[in-house]
Amino acid sequence: MASLAYFPLYPKDFLGATGRLNAEKFGIYTRLLYTSWFESLDNDIGELAFIAGSSEKLTKQVLDRYFVLKGDKWVNQRLERERKRATEKHQKAVESGKKGAEKRWGDDSNPNSPPNGNPNRNPNRNPNSRDLSKQHSKTIATHNSEPITTELITENKELSNILSFFPNSFFHDMTVPNILLKVKNDFGLDALRAMCEKVATLKDKSKITGPYVRTMIKNTDLAGIAKGTSNERGDKLEWFSRMQCAQMAEKSKTNKTTDELYRALRDSKGNNIKFPADHRYAGESVWVKK
Repeated sequence: MASLAYFPLYPKDFLGATGRLNAEKFGIYTRLLYTSWFESLDNDIGELAFIAGSSEKLTKQVLDRYFVLKGDKWVNQRLERERKRATEKHQKAVESGKKGAEKRWGDDSNPNSPPNGNPNRNPNRNPNSRDLSKQHSKTIATHNSEPITTELITENKELSNILSFFPNSFFHDMTVPNILLKVKNDFGLDALRAMCEKVATLKDKSKITGPYVRTMIKNTDLAGIAKGTSNERGDKLEWFSRMQCAQMAEKSKTNKTTDELYRALRDSKGNNIKFPADHRYAGESVWVKK
């Protein structure tokens, strides 16, 4: 299923087709539609509900209304028509660009063509300048056979930051980076960092796919990581009072201070998290191991 990194969107048609949807169903449809542009939608209602960020019941209602089940894949027919048109238009532009380049630079396979196709070319010009210009358009290949240029990626600073976690750029496409971007948007930077580290440790690169990474996300307490109640692996952290931390630090053999060994939990606004009212340390700040 070939696709570009973008697709044409007609607001009037889009809103006309979705005008009667409430906010949640509109969000389900949009997520499924956008995902299906670069990743096929398998007939797995649990997986699709996870992609949609909603219940299986509502996800199935949206699928039945806007998608068609072909074999074991859900397909939006309008999107597939736009995919075909956009791909054909892009291919024509590519061919036109190739012809223009050959006219300007000459056919390298033809020994009789003038250097770079220009008889007035400066003979003192650096012969490697053409190759150097190519280096500025480095690309990251995708499974769609349509390269995504680094210029395009850098336009989205957040995706670029995510890709920087993976210097070797081993993704099959942009599905996983977009999933990780959603983790950052939903749970924050600590959760994003934890998931990036998990994905980076996968030795079998064939597993770095959307469904596999989503399963990893399901099995990780991202909400806990975001709140500081879980470590980067998603394991629950044991809560302590300030006094307990001071006592444990005093007994430790590291000679480190309490603040070097433990930290107070804080919410998203920077306020200390307190023990609940029914706890023996009710009202006191919660501390955890660093």
